[in-house]
Amino acid sequence: MTNLFLDCGTNLGQGLMQFNKMYNLFNNSEWDIYTFEPNPHIELEVMFNDVSNLKKIKKAVWVEDTQLEFLCKGKKDEVERMKYNEERFQGGGSQITTTNYQKTQPSNIEMRNVKVDALNFSNFLLDNHDKYDKIIVKFDIEGAEFQIIDKLVQDDTLKHIDTLFMEPHGRFFFQKNEWENKKEEISQIEKGLFDKCKSHTNVHLWS
Repeated sequence: MTNLFLDCGTNLGQGLMQFNKMYNLFNNSEWDIYTFEPNPHIELEVMFNDVSNLKKIKKAVWVEDTQLEFLCKGKKDEVERMKYNEERFQGGGSQITTTNYQKTQPSNIEMRNVKVDALNFSNFLLDNHDKYDKIIVKFDIEGAEFQIIDKLVQDDTLKHIDTLFMEPHGRFFFQKNEWENKKEEISQIEKGLFDKCKSHTNVHLWS
C-alpha cells in the first residue's frame, strides 16, 4: 500500500511545492497525490505534467456533492500580477461564497463570480482511506474549513486523516475593518477549530 497526499486549495501549486520538499512526493511510488482547485482561471491541466503520481480534481472540497458560487479574485494591476506569476483572477483568497467570505475587497482587487462543482470531502475520505497506509491533508480553503471539519466530525471521518495541515480563517467571521479590534475573538475561533480536530487527528498550523 501507498500513502496519500490531498492538496485542498491548490491555487498555483505554491503549497504543493513546499510539501514536496517535506515529503518527497513527486514521482515517488510510495505516494499518490490529489490536487483540488475549483477556480476555472487556474489551468490545472498544464500544471505539474511532469509528475506521474498526481491526479487533478477541478472541484472544491465541501460537505456535499453540489454546485456552488465561487468568487475568483485577482490583482487588477498587471505589473503586480507579474510579481507573483499570476494571470487575471488567479489570486489567492478566491473562495466559496457559502462560507463567511469577505464581501468588501481592497480597491486593487478585481472579482468574478462563477459556478463550480464541489465534492463531499467526507465521502471521499470514506471511499479511499482503506487503500492507503497514511493520509496527509493540506487545507488552505479560505474559510470552508469550518463547515468541512464539522462535517468530518459528524461523520466520524476526520480520524481517517493521519496528519492535517490547516490555515485557519477565523478572521472571515468579521469584516476586514474589524480585524484589528477582533484579534482575541479571531484567536479563540481558530483555537476552537484546532481543539475540535485534536481529538480526531494530528493537526498543524499551515500558513
